[in-house]
Amino acid sequence: MFQHLSWLTGHILPVREVCLIARSRGIRTIVDGAHGLGHIPVDVRQLGCDYYGSSGHKWLMGPLGTGFLYVRRELIPELWPLMPSFEQMGRDIRKFEWVGGQSLAGQVAMADALTFQERLGVDRKAARLRYLKRRWAERLARHSRVRLFTDLNPTRSCGIGSFSIEGVEHAAFAEDLLMRHRVLVGGFGKALYDGPPGIRVVPNVFTSAKEVDLFAGAVEAALRTGTA
Repeated sequence: MFQHLSWLTGHILPVREVCLIARSRGIRTIVDGAHGLGHIPVDVRQLGCDYYGSSGHKWLMGPLGTGFLYVRRELIPELWPLMPSFEQMGRDIRKFEWVGGQSLAGQVAMADALTFQERLGVDRKAARLRYLKRRWAERLARHSRVRLFTDLNPTRSCGIGSFSIEGVEHAAFAEDLLMRHRVLVGGFGKALYDGPPGIRVVPNVFTSAKEVDLFAGAVEAALRTGTA
């Protein structure tokens, strides 16, 4: 089981290559696509994975409580959900949707979200997200105290990016950006993963270039004044 994209650095893993190697050794693959679907083009059959799951409220911008599950057709009969369905649905992918009584509001809203994504076009959306990431990342990378954690090669990342600033307590700095500039980023450290602390930046299609420049300018001002 592995991520399609790292939620922390935005790194795109070589899913197809990993799945091919796993399949040749009789190993099944479960891909966590929470940050894949709606973020970059995704073709689960081309990826060659056995299972792929994603959420509806992240990059698809749908409501909480919605999601997406792909199961390779021949594996459907042997996989059963925690909420049991009818026996005659054993080979039907829709058995995973069975949870008894449920609200239709989320399903209706998800349909609208998918229509909106189709109108945007995933390739155009991904190009926009990469542009926004490069706009702040290339600017901040010029500073000697800044270290990028994200590879800016378009095949290796899309909209998510993260970086660190030498000598800074990143959670406190992220809080300062929110309080002083109304810029929302995420500071992370040892409590989340075993690696160097930093700041995670995740613009979306509704984020403007002006807002990205405001963020980058606030970081640069803090570097000049020594408050970062």
